[in-house]
Amino acid sequence: DGAPSMLSMARQRLDNQPEHLRERITLLEETIPSSGLPAAHYDAVTSNSLLHHLGDPLDLWLTALHCLKPGGRLLVMDLLRPGSEIARDALVETHALNEPVVLGRECRIALGAAYTVDAVKAQMRGAGVPGYRVGAVSDRHVGVIGLG
Repeated sequence: DGAPSMLSMARQRLDNQPEHLRERITLLEETIPSSGLPAAHYDAVTSNSLLHHLGDPLDLWLTALHCLKPGGRLLVMDLLRPGSEIARDALVETHALNEPVVLGRECRIALGAAYTVDAVKAQMRGAGVPGYRVGAVSDRHVGVIGLG
């Protein structure tokens, strides 16, 4: 993660896990693209709600490919772009109805910045990411899963 505050929260949660899990998890403060991440080093790479924030989505896919060991697992979850503005507004009303106005506004913006399933598939083809499953996993999320 690129945010020290998020890593601090993760460390606190990790401290409450059994030792055999703590030994297997590495938390790094990095941003992508990064030349500091080791090649073919990790058994798993995960990303949650990062893709729609990146200026170039290929940065995520190329970094994941760079870092994963052969046979490593990739799991990416992100927002899914709705098919229309009406659908986007309905999602915001459904999921942010009781939230502060600013969160509803940010949700609307984020959904507008998100990608469709086809766009994510095209990004992965462009990065040479083979054999991963891509699909809608909820009314507002896209998921990518597979082995490197």
